[in-house]
Amino acid sequence: MQSPYAVKRARLKLGPFSFGAESWLDVKRGIVIAFDRIRAWAIELPYWEQAALEKILGGVQFKEEDFEDLLNYCMEDAGLRERAGVKRPTLCFSSQPIGAAKPKSFRLEALSNLRNVNALAPAQRISFGSQLTLIYGNNGAGKTGYTRPLGCAAFALGERLVLPNAAMSPDPAAIPQADVEISTNGAKQVVTWTLGGRCPELAGVHVFDASSLAAHITGANALSFSPAGLSVLTFLAEVTDSVRSRLRQLIAKEDPENHFGPLFSGSSSVSARVGALSARTDLQALKQLTILTSSEETG
Repeated sequence: MQSPYAVKRARLKLGPFSFGAESWLDVKRGIVIAFDRIRAWAIELPYWEQAALEKILGGVQFKEEDFEDLLNYCMEDAGLRERAGVKRPTLCFSSQPIGAAKPKSFRLEALSNLRNVNALAPAQRISFGSQLTLIYGNNGAGKTGYTRPLGCAAFALGERLVLPNAAMSPDPAAIPQADVEISTNGAKQVVTWTLGGRCPELAGVHVFDASSLAAHITGANALSFSPAGLSVLTFLAEVTDSVRSRLRQLIAKEDPENHFGPLFSGSSSVSARVGALSARTDLQALKQLTILTSSEETG
């Protein structure tokens, strides 16, 4: 019986360049080595970054509560917040490299409940067949109106403008939304898309429409190649950057603008101190300025 790994050489050819390995076993072995080195490198990282890597290697679909957990760890590591009495979870990192596990079955089930999207009728549902789904109608019937939200929620090249019903009075609260039903390994769930965002659960769904066609033909499409395993580092950088952005926003919120400067005009030491108020201000020195000397009291 022929071994399932009997194919000795699988290569990717891009013009004069070629990338490949002797067998799938070599590819898998390379992935494992890459992940082992990433784990060894991660030991030197602060706890909050290790926790982010733990979630990534565990295949976590990041939600707001995950970012909040990492933000709390980040602030504790930086001494900006006292550690809670609860013991931190022990990190071990997943021993299973991403991509080495058995692939999940995924299916796009339906698109429904579109709100504030063009002039589409409410409470409509499009169920997708297991092989092919054909949607037809006259021009202006709304076929593209259903495609645009799906392209915005999933992955697609090109720009898509999703507008509310032009025949209705403008309402800033009328934000375009749609529900997308998917199934993973047979388990169904409904993902809600809102204008301005994408749905991570639909990252593997590629939409190709007229906007994509223009982007492919007239736009510049860069090709990038990342060795197996290194995409984890890119994902880690994105997650940690998002946590740092949240920290900057929190600091800006807790550090209000100093409005006391105009109350102390002139070039005295008091006005200089008040104009430079910050979290590092020496409060004792500031209090000393409030004590009047005898000459000031009699003057």
